[in-house]
Amino acid sequence: AQVAMFAIEFVLKVVAEGRKPWRYFVGQNAKWNVIDFAVLVACLIPGLSRFARIVRVASLSKLVSSVITLNIVIEGLLLGIYNMFYVILLLVLVFYIFAVGAIMLFRANDPWHFLNLGRALTSLLRCTTGDDWTDIMYINLYGCDRYPYYENGYYELTGMQCTSPKHHGLVSAAFFVTFQVIASLVMINLFVGIVTSGINEVMGRVQRAMSDEEKFNNMCQLIGIQGHQAQMYRLLFKLADEDKSGRMSL
Repeated sequence: AQVAMFAIEFVLKVVAEGRKPWRYFVGQNAKWNVIDFAVLVACLIPGLSRFARIVRVASLSKLVSSVITLNIVIEGLLLGIYNMFYVILLLVLVFYIFAVGAIMLFRANDPWHFLNLGRALTSLLRCTTGDDWTDIMYINLYGCDRYPYYENGYYELTGMQCTSPKHHGLVSAAFFVTFQVIASLVMINLFVGIVTSGINEVMGRVQRAMSDEEKFNNMCQLIGIQGHQAQMYRLLFKLADEDKSGRMSL
């Protein structure tokens, strides 16, 4: 059934080209048409049919380029990811500093969460997700012997001993609240800001391109240039615009 649908789609696209059916392979959408035709041929080969269908489904990504709004969002996300490197580096530094500080302050009282660097980083990551991060704070605020997570001197899930209970009071509260504000609120807002900035930049680029295209079409209508002549002038301009600035250097 799928092969039949692919074949019908191919025939309809070729028929739509009228008296010039070869434009299916050399026209504006030639790249995707060639892929679709190759998938159709591969579907007829028993050993390649399953793989070809997967490629055919993946080729639906061409919809991204045809929907302007979706294209802007995707390009903005990619641009944001590219610009996130230094924010991620800063986030790693924040995690490392707080992990070392937590080991120095809370390891004796709460060895389950802060016995070593690995446990400390994992526990801080749990805090950023909001998964009962207050329990970790209360263990070190009241002491492991006074908080319900520890019963009779043993951690209720692992049996790890609470040998050196110590309540840190406001130090624990200040430590974890500060970490939550920096890691969960400030950093997330930075990520959102970077993605939003990327989308705005791509949107501005698209709007400028649409404005230039409208000016070009108006100029062509004014001086009587139509059809393939306008396409030829557009191609010549792209070739002359070596620095991609939108202007020709004479």
